[in-house]
Amino acid sequence: MDEFLSDIQPFFYGKHLLYVDVGAHTGTTLKALKKAKFSILEARLFEPNPTSFAKLQVEAAEIDTRDRVKVHNVAVGAAEGKVHMRPADTMTKVVDAGLDEPGLFETDVTTLDVMATQFSRRHISILKVDVEGYEVEVLKGAAALLREEAIDVIYIEAGLDPGNPQQCYYRDIEDVLTPYGYRVFRFYEQKNEWVDDNPVLRRVNIAFMSRKFSAENPLRLSREIFDLRKKVDAQAEQIGQLTRELEEARGKLSKAETRRREVEAQLAAVPRQAEAPRPPAPVPAPEKAADKPRSPADAPPGAQSVRIAPRDTLPSDPAVELEAEGEAEFQARLRALLDGKRADPMTGAR
Repeated sequence: MDEFLSDIQPFFYGKHLLYVDVGAHTGTTLKALKKAKFSILEARLFEPNPTSFAKLQVEAAEIDTRDRVKVHNVAVGAAEGKVHMRPADTMTKVVDAGLDEPGLFETDVTTLDVMATQFSRRHISILKVDVEGYEVEVLKGAAALLREEAIDVIYIEAGLDPGNPQQCYYRDIEDVLTPYGYRVFRFYEQKNEWVDDNPVLRRVNIAFMSRKFSAENPLRLSREIFDLRKKVDAQAEQIGQLTRELEEARGKLSKAETRRREVEAQLAAVPRQAEAPRPPAPVPAPEKAADKPRSPADAPPGAQSVRIAPRDTLPSDPAVELEAEGEAEFQARLRALLDGKRADPMTGAR
């Protein structure tokens, strides 16, 4: 089924489908359609087996949230009436009316032409038929729809052994559809004769297309358009995601701006505290007289002006050290003369 849906998706991409399932069992095919993201406008599911129908109702309710899926507990055939059926889960089938065996049940029969009057539109996009050998009867009951080519694609089970009563022989199905302009699109789900492990085919599912639908949907062009639409949709999704992220960022920025204004308002409402007085600048200590440098005017008359370099700047040189010692002696003499308390150490005069 997945392969079939993948093949026909280019023809139905972006379109709203009316899907009809005759022999729906528990709704497996409808779930596959939803998973493959087909757009279902309306779905009509027919299942005569009471046990399977109860499960189908549950599945349909879970799948459909807009009341677009309708389920019918009746059989579909060539004419309205009643039939007897043998319950067998996925292989429930119509049996001869005169057959007397335990477990058979009776059910009403309707036709697709009759049911089409209840559809939202008289045009079926995809018709799936799996009724264990009753397929030709279902198609005969859709004669008006087939004549109008009001069914685009038919997916139907067919047998490849004319002696096997479980499935309709594929040529019998083709003989019904060919006069209405339906031709084979592809074969799917090919099963060999598994009962006796024979490699020849036992049954297949065949996809037919109406002449009108196939003419309106060229294969290569449909696929190219499908690929382009998927790319456009993917880009639109990316743009949508970026737009959502941008709106989210703007929302966060707006909240941050609001918070900033609130904080500024709170700060403006708080009284400013008086600034603490600055400590006074330190007052430099007075210089001692001995520390003051003597100017040339302070020297006695006749004294030579000597520039005394700081001792720690003099190089360690013997001649310099002798000069410094002579300087010290001169200074001692000078102080003695000024004080008038001592004789000149050189002349002995006061």
